[in-house]
Amino acid sequence: MSLFCTSPLFSSGRSYKLTYSMMDDLKSPNYTDIRYKIQSDAERYTWTAYFVFGLLSSFIGDTLILIATLQKDTFKLNKFLVAIIQHIAVSDLANGAHFILPTIIALLEDKWIMGEALCYARVYIAYVFYPAGMSFISVLTTSKFLIMKYPTRVSNWSPRRAHQVCAFVWVFLLLNPILFLVVDKNDLAFDYRIYTCEYSFQSNTSKNIMFPLLLFFISALVPNILIIATTVPTLKYLALARRSAKRVKGSVPWQGALTVGLTSIVYCISTLPFTFYKILIGIGIMTEDPNNMDQVNYYRASYFLLMMNLVFNFYIYIVTIRSFRRFIYSKFSSAVPVSVNLNFSSVQEP
Repeated sequence: MSLFCTSPLFSSGRSYKLTYSMMDDLKSPNYTDIRYKIQSDAERYTWTAYFVFGLLSSFIGDTLILIATLQKDTFKLNKFLVAIIQHIAVSDLANGAHFILPTIIALLEDKWIMGEALCYARVYIAYVFYPAGMSFISVLTTSKFLIMKYPTRVSNWSPRRAHQVCAFVWVFLLLNPILFLVVDKNDLAFDYRIYTCEYSFQSNTSKNIMFPLLLFFISALVPNILIIATTVPTLKYLALARRSAKRVKGSVPWQGALTVGLTSIVYCISTLPFTFYKILIGIGIMTEDPNNMDQVNYYRASYFLLMMNLVFNFYIYIVTIRSFRRFIYSKFSSAVPVSVNLNFSSVQEP
């Protein structure tokens, strides 16, 4: 049967068939119900402020990252890694537009007011750009690991090759919206747990266990495995290299490894709580209980935590990359003259 959802899910009061499609099992969770919304205005406005901070950080920070990567010697890292950073910044900007901004509007209005077309757009775009950002971070960590482990073999890796790898990722992830179109293009819902439109996996076809598992495998599992598997040895290398350098009173090129390591750590903090929840639900260790509000609140918090992965790269680069810090300082000091003594180096990271 089809469940037609009206206002307050959509401000016009019209019935949109797209908003919720479910099987005859009436026990299927219907998170379009207003009982799942944030009951406290203070909590809702706190989350709104959190997302506003994320939106500003993403739009300003990622724009500056893109500008910096296009200028010579602003990112003193391996050029292959810099090209990947460009794609991460592009995906983060897109995620700010389709993920953060609509969520802010829905939180402020306490409902979805952006209509049917944007509901479709939000869902179909989300399953390309957010997995792309995850995949690019996995490419970044894997590439840094290979550069350290096989420096002579990968010394000829060029920015062009990095763009080719990232282009393959972009094209491959188009499989996600294609799967939606093939399986059930209308199985969308405004989810009050996370204040955005989402693919609901509630129709007879899309609820088939193989479809969610395939989607999860493509979008999250592979990037997560690669990131964890390559970050641990990268950080281990950094620690060993610094200890060896101290013994001989030398130095070690640490910027690239530290940048990749911190990027991966923030990624894990922001994504693993939500990923583990999805894994436990998917393999049957935990059952999704729509009557368990603690579970609903955990789902909301872990989903909202995903935003950290979109906005913190800018701050990581400021901390770890001296040439980028100098670039940011020059941009802001030209507008607001400030006397600051910064220690910048021009060491080229291999």
